[in-house]
Amino acid sequence: MNNRAQMEGLGLILTLAIAIIVGTVLLSGSGGIAGQAGTLTSTSGIVNETFTLPAVNAFIDKANCVNLQGSAIVTNATGAEIVPASNYTFTTRISSTSGLKVLTVQTASQSAYASRSVNASYTCLPQGYAEDASTRAVTPLIVLFAALALAAIALGAAWKKGAFDGI
Repeated sequence: MNNRAQMEGLGLILTLAIAIIVGTVLLSGSGGIAGQAGTLTSTSGIVNETFTLPAVNAFIDKANCVNLQGSAIVTNATGAEIVPASNYTFTTRISSTSGLKVLTVQTASQSAYASRSVNASYTCLPQGYAEDASTRAVTPLIVLFAALALAAIALGAAWKKGAFDGI
């Protein structure tokens, strides 16, 4: 028996198995590279979110959002009337509690809707969104090259074992 050759074969199989398992786990799922690429590059559509407008000149944070995209449509709690935009402002600020950049809704002075329940529909950038275009362009390439690296590991192991000798 050739113990050295058997150990090399076993080492190759173990290395290949660990590399493919770890690579697949890192690539897949919501916590993987591919899942995070979606968060980095996609906007969030919020539909009929119900909240209470704060008191006059006060504000509330929308912790899951960073910036407003476009404009918001705010209606009263029943949805029967649109709240005029002069009654509120969507802005961005640094949260005093989390230290993160968050979307903030502030009630304007002289607002007839202060401390009243409203529904809002808007599009925003979620926490973790890559705001600069170059990062959004490179993110899918990271996923692509990670998948290519997994394929190269598998093909390299097959090549080393002589799987392509007859070709």
